[in-house]
Amino acid sequence: MKRFGTPAFDLKLPKTVYIVGSGPSVLDHYKRIPEDAYVIALNGAINLPDLKTDLWFAHCQRNVEQEWWEETYQNHKGPKFFGSFITELGYPSDYGFDWSDLRLFRIQGGITVAGLAVQFALLLGAQNIIVVGLDMGGNVRYDGIENPKNSEEKWEKTVILFNRVMKTLKQTFPTYSIYSLGPTKLDVIQL
Repeated sequence: MKRFGTPAFDLKLPKTVYIVGSGPSVLDHYKRIPEDAYVIALNGAINLPDLKTDLWFAHCQRNVEQEWWEETYQNHKGPKFFGSFITELGYPSDYGFDWSDLRLFRIQGGITVAGLAVQFALLLGAQNIIVVGLDMGGNVRYDGIENPKNSEEKWEKTVILFNRVMKTLKQTFPTYSIYSLGPTKLDVIQL
């Protein structure tokens, strides 16, 4: 595994990337992603039918408890970029990061895997980010899998923090832009 922040870490992203989440709205909007787009699938969004994925980004330890995990992990041939929550459970990836990397590179945790993906994307060269399926509410994913730990109170706090982080990122990456294909509670323009 090539760990973020080490000389071996050679992952570079194009200027424009699509980050695809697992919110229920993803089903109505992910097919609008252009065929030639660079796509980062988050956690279980990797299983969306006919989604061409360039990078699988995952960091939720609950993933490995899901019925779909083992088969998806074994069958996915593209690059994987996993956090230590997953790699330490015995699922190595091509690229990885640890919680200490977040502190070292001033990456804000606690704002969902999507928040981590947005921050990493900018650090890896992306400037235009289009998110899809980041509903930021409810506790059921597009595939019907429920996360009982999610609540509207938790989402409200997460959205506030995520929005604050996006504003702060403008200081470091003044030319970056972020949009959404479909509904989201984030303060971004919906395309």
